[in-house]
Amino acid sequence: KRGMMSEHNMLLVQKLIYYVGFAAAMLMSLWSLRIPLTAFAFLGGALAIALGLGTQKIMGDFFSGVLLLFQGKIKVGDDVIIGEERGIVQEITIQNTILRCQESKTLVIPNSKVQDSPIINLTIGDSILRMEVTTRVAYDTDVALVKQILASVLENNKHVLKKPHYRIFFESFGNISIEFTVQFFIDLRKSLERETASSIRTEILAKFEEAGIEIPLINYPEA
Repeated sequence: KRGMMSEHNMLLVQKLIYYVGFAAAMLMSLWSLRIPLTAFAFLGGALAIALGLGTQKIMGDFFSGVLLLFQGKIKVGDDVIIGEERGIVQEITIQNTILRCQESKTLVIPNSKVQDSPIINLTIGDSILRMEVTTRVAYDTDVALVKQILASVLENNKHVLKKPHYRIFFESFGNISIEFTVQFFIDLRKSLERETASSIRTEILAKFEEAGIEIPLINYPEA
């Protein structure tokens, strides 16, 4: 039953059945036609050399795909960074690994390139990610009120997990402002980092404006 097996394991079983079945069907076809396998020995050797030279990259992708499926470094549904590309693993085929990136774009990466690239699996073990958002307010602002507003924003945001619990830090004294950092956790299988950070900042800004809290502007020197 589907509920008893992960999507990645179902894909692995599917590929195994396909290739074992294909090899068995070929052997049974030769046997039913009474064609001895030795008849293909010479032709097979020459063909193997030609195919080896012409399909070296394809075979590299093939074996890399098999290794990816069995090693389990990345699985279908994982949030990964491969080289400089980030996305959700949508499928691992014999030749390619397919990622669903931001804005629902699809990225196809050859399996050999996946194996040769550094891989960061953000959801290996679990999909919980810690995030931080920093804000600043004027020096004459009531610190207790700021913490109360930040706590309210985090409590009511649908992306922020209740456990592990969020934390609020009085971060530092700036030149023209005091800075606060909120630290919270999200589930990457349900929420996107940028979407969550954007919603947190939007809510903080709205609450600060409602309470009359000023966010000082930094004046950069002209070039």
